[in-house]
Amino acid sequence: NYLVLVDEFGAASLLNLEGGDIGKLTLTFPGPVDEVSFGRSSSRAYFRTTRWVHRVSLSGDGLHWVDSVFAPKPVQGGGIVFGSGDAANRAFLPTARNGFVELAELAFPGSSYPALFGNYEDLLIEWRARLGVDAPSPAVD
Repeated sequence: NYLVLVDEFGAASLLNLEGGDIGKLTLTFPGPVDEVSFGRSSSRAYFRTTRWVHRVSLSGDGLHWVDSVFAPKPVQGGGIVFGSGDAANRAFLPTARNGFVELAELAFPGSSYPALFGNYEDLLIEWRARLGVDAPSPAVD
C-alpha cells in the first residue's frame, strides 16, 4: 500500500496510499534514479542509479537505507530481476559480456560473492569526487 516517489534530483520518499501521508524518512541518491524495483517481500525496494544499486527497507516511517553495491552497466532496457527457489533472496542485473547476455548477481553484504566491480583506486577517486572530498596529500618521506 505504498508508492515510491523519486524526483529528477534523486530525492526519494514513500507515500502511504491508505493514509495519504508521506513518510518522514526520505533518501537522496548520488544521481538520478534509473529504476525502482520491489523485492519478493513488500518491505524491500532496490533503487538503481547509473552505476550503483541501493537496497532500501520500507516502513510506515519512510525509506531506510540498508546498503549499496557497485553494479555493472545493464544491457539496454535491462532491469533488476529476482531469483526463485534457492536464489529467491538474490537480485540480478542482465549485463553484456563478450557478446553474451549474462545475469550478474548484485552481491549485497552477506552474499558469498564480491560486491564491487572495478579497481579500488578508481572507485575511491569516484566517491571522493562525488562527496566533494579532496584526496589526501601524499606523505613526504
